[in-house]
Amino acid sequence: MEKLLKASLSLALLGILLLLILSTTLKPSLETPSNIKNYQEYQRIRIQGELLSLKELRPNFFVLNLKNKNDTISVILNTKEKIENKLNISQENNLEVIGKINFYNNQTQINADKIELLE
Repeated sequence: MEKLLKASLSLALLGILLLLILSTTLKPSLETPSNIKNYQEYQRIRIQGELLSLKELRPNFFVLNLKNKNDTISVILNTKEKIENKLNISQENNLEVIGKINFYNNQTQINADKIELLE
């Protein structure tokens, strides 16, 4: 009976470890700004687009506007350091953003968790 308990406990811990590894390595599906409106709030999403503008509203609080084909979307970023120093980005750079969907003043935004510069 004791062996069965140890085996089931180790199997459960292994399963939890596997789920943690998968949740950090898998990327969400790539979407367009027009399709995002069909998703629920706080759902993780991945989007790519060209940087149109970058505004710093408060220290370390940025709003990026991305354009993908004919659609645009705002990306909100809270960071502890300057975004220009972190990514070396400027206008017309292509970016990939992973974050959560948020609706503010009847507009769809993405709260960025991760931003990567595409080449």
